[in-house]
Amino acid sequence: MVVVTFISSLKGSDNYMGDFKDYYWKSHTYSLDRDPYVLSNIKTAMFEKGEEAQQVFEERKRNLKHLAYAPFFFQVVSLFTNLEYDDASVVFLVLRILALLALLYTWFVLIQPLNRLQISTSYLVNGLVILLYVMFVWRSTIYTDFRVGNVSIFEQVFLWPGIYFFLKRRYNLFALFVVASSFIKIVPIVFLGLLACLWFDREKRKEVYTALAVGIGGFGLYHFLNYLLDPQIYKTYFF
Repeated sequence: MVVVTFISSLKGSDNYMGDFKDYYWKSHTYSLDRDPYVLSNIKTAMFEKGEEAQQVFEERKRNLKHLAYAPFFFQVVSLFTNLEYDDASVVFLVLRILALLALLYTWFVLIQPLNRLQISTSYLVNGLVILLYVMFVWRSTIYTDFRVGNVSIFEQVFLWPGIYFFLKRRYNLFALFVVASSFIKIVPIVFLGLLACLWFDREKRKEVYTALAVGIGGFGLYHFLNYLLDPQIYKTYFF
């Protein structure tokens, strides 16, 4: 019921899956061995696909110009371009629903079990609480990003288990999950700074240094592999 209600509210909203259009067409450009960070390349690739794609370009060109995720992201999303856009958007929606369910499991089973919240013994009531939480908490950030087809749900799927491992004092796993959460956007890597809170505890310093090495090393390795995919495209992305 929660999932059905959530999806129904998405379908009737403005700009539904707008961000996914950007991902799809930039990845389509990448799949043609063209630099997806250059707007003229995107325009050429989209105009080759026909009138409908041309119209999308005119609507989304400002977003297409400024969207700058790591090349590996476009490598992965280019798999969707084997499908027509409408079919690809359905597959992407299903994957994000699965990611949302995984995120809810992390929140309400691992980090803060519902039975500890003592809300209700009724599955219906608990389901409604979860629905309201997803749709309105943090100024509706989750709901809004989900509505427009943003990838932030996948970042959170890795980031929140990382927080869970941090609370469990498994700092190497925390670092690895933080690195994974920053595969698309760089910003989540700042969560490695949580390890600095432990630096004053002398007994934990060795663990902190090891976890920082894992995190910084993993992040550096990821970007080095991005560079190896296509050095020229990576330079356009990074600089």
